[in-house]
Amino acid sequence: MAAAKSRIPYTDLRDPSNMPEEDFRRYIEAAREVSTGTMRIVPRTIRDIPAIHAAISKAGTTFRAGKPALAVVDYAQLVRAPGKSRLDQMVEVSIGLKQMAGLLEIPIIALCQLSRDIGKRDDKRPQLSDIKETGQFENDADQVIFCHREAYWLQRQGPTPSKDGTITDQAKLEWQADIKAVENVMELIVRKNRHGPLATAEVGFHDATNRFWELKPRSAG
Repeated sequence: MAAAKSRIPYTDLRDPSNMPEEDFRRYIEAAREVSTGTMRIVPRTIRDIPAIHAAISKAGTTFRAGKPALAVVDYAQLVRAPGKSRLDQMVEVSIGLKQMAGLLEIPIIALCQLSRDIGKRDDKRPQLSDIKETGQFENDADQVIFCHREAYWLQRQGPTPSKDGTITDQAKLEWQADIKAVENVMELIVRKNRHGPLATAEVGFHDATNRFWELKPRSAG
């Protein structure tokens, strides 16, 4: 959050001693502002549903409203639950998170891992079937929203080689142009929405600082 606020890459924040004085001042100011926010981080050692429920309830007592406005689980496949198999455990996690949201009367965002098979497809945009380990998350969720960055995949794909396997200068230029066209753009893809329509929205995103911003609509031309 301090990186997003100061616009200084968070890799640089790991070693402030080597940071230019101007950047260091911006970092300190951003960190001070972030520290006053009403956010609590539950220790990563708390990993089962009852313990997470208790931790969220306890954190809520420190807020003026008596409960948090939102809880984020990072990430769902790390939550522990009883079950003979991994599938049984993840089913219990999904059902437990859904019940917890109802009991706490707050929205819960559960981040999920996706299958690595996405990288083998031509279209890398995630589908509901890409949610790793169980379809129960898809069944229980009110909304499922995927993040997709075309630039991420283009950078890893590289220029398209010719039939003889060589990469021409023209191919490099076209590859660089393709990346530039989608650089700092993230698609938010709504694949499930129990209370509304399905849609895709584009937002600005800078991965080095984890910063998001609203994009102006692209011109039709």
